[in-house]
Order: sequence, then C-alpha cells, then structure tokens
Amino acid sequence: MTKDEFIQLLDTYKLSCDVVGYDSGQVDSLKDKAYHTSNPDDKQAYESAIERMNTTIEYNREVRDEIRTKLIDSFKGGEIGDSK
Repeated sequence: MTKDEFIQLLDTYKLSCDVVGYDSGQVDSLKDKAYHTSNPDDKQAYESAIERMNTTIEYNREVRDEIRTKLIDSFKGGEIGDSK
C-alpha cells in the first residue's frame, strides 16, 4: 500500500464517519423539531440539546483529524497487517 492509497483509505473512513454522525444525530433531531418547538418549555431544552450535539460532533471531528495526521506521519508503507 502506498502512502497515497493509505490517505485515500483514511479519507473514505472520514467521510463515512461524518455521514453516520450526521444521520444518527442531527437528522433525527431535525425531524422532531416541529414537535419539540411547539411547546415553549421544550423549545429551550431542545435548542440546548442540538447545540450540545453539534459541539460534540465538531469535537469528534477535530480529534479524528488529529489522529489522521498522526497516522499519516507514522505511515511506513507495506500491506495492512504486515508486521515488517
């Protein structure tokens, strides 16, 4: 595996993580927006939950990007699973 192939593999993983993170959190929450914002007492709690979720998703992306950089910097070549 070349370094370019390795980076492409990491980028594919990154995109799949973004899609899973977005679909599992934000899309479901947006579907419920009309229900949750119809009651003024629920509206503030709902908006706070969305803000926390978005902050968590952004933090996870930052950590993932740091790990990606470290993996690329330490890449030595060879096949996956090859201990040499």
